[in-house]
Amino acid sequence: MEEVKNITQNEVLEVIKNFPIEPTRNKVIITVNVDEVDPNNIDLSGNSFAQEQYVIAVGDYCKDLKAGQKVLLDIRKMEVPNSGGQIEIDPIEVDGRIYAFINDGIIKAKDNR
Repeated sequence: MEEVKNITQNEVLEVIKNFPIEPTRNKVIITVNVDEVDPNNIDLSGNSFAQEQYVIAVGDYCKDLKAGQKVLLDIRKMEVPNSGGQIEIDPIEVDGRIYAFINDGIIKAKDNR
């Protein structure tokens, strides 16, 4: 597996063209970008998971979302209870890159900036 790095909007647009996984129902596959402290490394520990992510693929029930769209997540809904702020994701690897399955209820807004 290649070193994990944040994915940009342009890279997302390329990835979604031939993305082989299609989530079911209200599931969404998103990037796992982190707040950039060091752009060469990603550390999914602690609170570095970024609120801003990109949608890679959406299930049939997600009519308001589309692949390639930037979204804002409700990070608090992803936190493991009594863990001191650790978040839990359901990772999936595709072509050497890690993404995450989430429920659409974790997405609190579309980010059109």
